[in-house]
Amino acid sequence: MPSRWVSRPSPNHSGRRVRTRGVVIHSTRGGASSQQSEYTATLNWFASPNSQVSAHRVIGIDGDGAVVVEDDFIAWHATNHNPEWLGVELTEPTINDPYSDEQYTALRALLQEWSAKYGFPLDRDHLVAHSEINGQKTDPGPQFSWDKLLLLEEMEVITNMATIVDSLNVIWEKLSQIQADPSASAKVKELAEDAKQKGVVEIKKAIGLQ
Repeated sequence: MPSRWVSRPSPNHSGRRVRTRGVVIHSTRGGASSQQSEYTATLNWFASPNSQVSAHRVIGIDGDGAVVVEDDFIAWHATNHNPEWLGVELTEPTINDPYSDEQYTALRALLQEWSAKYGFPLDRDHLVAHSEINGQKTDPGPQFSWDKLLLLEEMEVITNMATIVDSLNVIWEKLSQIQADPSASAKVKELAEDAKQKGVVEIKKAIGLQ
């Protein structure tokens, strides 16, 4: 979660959502001279009734966030998607500004909270970019990594490691069978034990324990 959520309510919202399908992810792109100015300007814009726009949450570069529209109500962030979709804004002054690790961490925690609250899965059918539902928009843009948000790279590494461990378990069992074979020579049993120990060392190296 962000280090804190502050309340910065917007008048730009409608009644309660009857259904919640997922989340639209936006970026601010206000062109401010700094991330902090971008965050402040976004909240001020959403607070103005003249803007006629809002989102449920805004997350700044440091991971701090603001509650702009209460979760159960309809924010004005994605035109015809508003009645069924939550909206979150990440501060990004320009299309070339990178997102911070703190923003990804805060966004991931928020999505997990909303997923548990409203019962939608955290997949790409239920988490969409603003640009994917509105061809005139480009946010959150090329700097945004879905793999990083959803930890897909880490999951791939974990899956690969699990496959390696399964293979090593088979080898370990075969070596143990050799050691238990009364007809095997002492030298063969010694080599089998040596191979097992080397396997343990390689696994520890692979996961950073040695």
